[in-house]
Amino acid sequence: HPSMVALRVLPSNEIWTFQQAAEEVNSWRAGLRSKFKKGDRVLILFQPGSTLFFFMLACFAEGVVPFLVDPRLSREHWRPSLSKANLK
Repeated sequence: HPSMVALRVLPSNEIWTFQQAAEEVNSWRAGLRSKFKKGDRVLILFQPGSTLFFFMLACFAEGVVPFLVDPRLSREHWRPSLSKANLK
């Protein structure tokens, strides 16, 4: 049912209904479609939360491969991986 709660994000206590979640994912999907194609690898630097969650769902739905990096790590730890990842 579109108005039922689909996601609750803690500790911010964000509440998303199925309808809101679908709209958010579809918005991200449209943006991905305009820039990338299936199989492209993209770097993701979002803090944990609803934005990351919806973006990941959109990536999976569009066949875009997310490359996750924890921005809290020093650049020397993730820079070699970035150069080998063939990111778009």
